Amino acid sequence: MRTIDAGKRGEEIAEKALHKAGMKTLARNYRFGHCELDLVMQERKTGTIVFVEVKARSKDTVAFPRQSVTWKKQQNLRKAALGYCAENGLTEQPCRFDVVEVWLDDAHVEQFENAF
Repeated sequence: MRTIDAGKRGEEIAEKALHKAGMKTLARNYRFGHCELDLVMQERKTGTIVFVEVKARSKDTVAFPRQSVTWKKQQNLRKAALGYCAENGLTEQPCRFDVVEVWLDDAHVEQFENAF
């Protein structure tokens, strides 16, 4: 499976799991300059905006997918999140950053709330 295809499939699996967990989708693949947010979700109960970085891998990898969310990647996600909030009038809304790991072999999903 090509990397782009794996990423799209991982995002679809993650989004479905987050819907089941009580979230609604606000945006997919939101771009702000050269930075991108995979998913922007909102918790239905609390209204919290959740910026989600999805990392999808097959089981034959050496490291956990979440380990590829480097400090530099986190900085880019923060920039994109600030842009999203400013563009959508959400600067006073509570928000957080989650990382969602998707194991493509069995569609196992693990969500790390407040990942950074």
